[in-house]
Amino acid sequence: MFRWLITNPTRLKHEPFTFFNLILSIFSFSYFFFGSIILSIIGFVLVYCLPGNQKKRKYIFHVLVSTFVRSLVYVMFNVKKKILNLQPDQFDKPAILIANHSSVLDILALIMLNPKVILITNKWVWHSPVFGWLVKMVDYQYLAEGIDSSIDTLRERVQEGYSIVIFPEGTRSKDGRIGRFHKGAFFLAEQLQLDIQPVLIHGTNELVTKGFFYLKNGPLTLKFLPRISPGDATYGITYSERTKAISTWFKQEYRSLRQEIETPAYYSRKMFSNFLYKGPVLEWYMRIKVQLEGYYTRFERLIPRNSTIVDMGCGYGFLSYILGYTSSDRTIYAVDYDPDKIGVAENGYARPANVQFIHSDIRMYTLPVADVYIMNDLLHYLQPADQEQLLQDCMHNLRPNGMIIVRDGVRELETKHWWTNLSEIFSTRILKFNKKMNHGLHFISEEWLRSFASNHGFQVRIEDASSVTSNHVFLLTKP
Repeated sequence: MFRWLITNPTRLKHEPFTFFNLILSIFSFSYFFFGSIILSIIGFVLVYCLPGNQKKRKYIFHVLVSTFVRSLVYVMFNVKKKILNLQPDQFDKPAILIANHSSVLDILALIMLNPKVILITNKWVWHSPVFGWLVKMVDYQYLAEGIDSSIDTLRERVQEGYSIVIFPEGTRSKDGRIGRFHKGAFFLAEQLQLDIQPVLIHGTNELVTKGFFYLKNGPLTLKFLPRISPGDATYGITYSERTKAISTWFKQEYRSLRQEIETPAYYSRKMFSNFLYKGPVLEWYMRIKVQLEGYYTRFERLIPRNSTIVDMGCGYGFLSYILGYTSSDRTIYAVDYDPDKIGVAENGYARPANVQFIHSDIRMYTLPVADVYIMNDLLHYLQPADQEQLLQDCMHNLRPNGMIIVRDGVRELETKHWWTNLSEIFSTRILKFNKKMNHGLHFISEEWLRSFASNHGFQVRIEDASSVTSNHVFLLTKP
């Protein structure tokens, strides 16, 4: 059971199972399985057996399918749904809907929006023993012989008011990145003289990863982009020109949406999952600490997304994980002298590829040239002479326009500093998450740090890091 639930998923870079998500996954997929069978029976009776106008009966069946899918998506209450720019009359005029594709949830997310949609599907969906009959009865199309063979059928559906949904990548992306667009959707839009309605889908790859039928927690976002009419030459005249131009624009818009959504708080759950089943105390400590740190949003705001970073005294690597997730263009060296913490940090199943964990005493470590040096709750573990030496080494190796970020308690704030000392007692003596050296703790003085920075030609900007403790963030930069 341990191998099945934890070892095997993480070996394949998937999240380990938790009890809550396992139960919810079983329920959701069972809901889908039995619902599809029941709908297939209802559809057979409604479409093939009952008398009357078949077009009306098929539309009723479309309504049932869309309603069922919507109920399925909203049964997944651990998935936070958000739909942007959807207008009340969005489906009044038929269009070709194009969307990125990385999960089975993409199909459900689009079907639930409106009954009047026709999906262009693949061979696997068309021949599915569970919902294959259902797919055929709602006139979804499998273009086994190419688009040309189905244009007349699709034109009839469009005349009845149906929009056509196509995933121009042709297959699901394994990592959520948008692949090359094929020309079929744009050829069809040209032939049928339909608007192209781009829809961005974000989050489904994290919720249900391709090949891994397990439902995780997280947000699902749909964003409707402006329609492109057949006569709009902004993206070219021919369908070949439109394929390239719209693909480029679509990917730019998707990157913008990612930057808006994929904040440190967004990635916190993925980071948390790396530390599951490594001890309940560690898990409790991680969740409390990361929330108190505001999911390290401050560091994300201060640090450029294409920088080389040295995270000194990284501990379990919570900050390094977040910085690595939010930008793959960063290169991060995370250093700590506690081998146990480094061992835990570097063995996360989804450790960012751009983060390297290093076991070393920072006093003996040869600092690489970098854009950013981070000392997050580090300096007070060093003696004053070592504090000065470390800062000097950072200043010497710092690249032009780089920065040194020091987060630490300051002695001048006596009342707040009492709480800082108390938190250190908990972390070093009671919970023993942090190991202090034999010489005790040496908190810095704001006056000393300002003077030291000035003597070396650096400017200092200060931000208050806590309303309770004496922690401040010092940003050292050289003009």
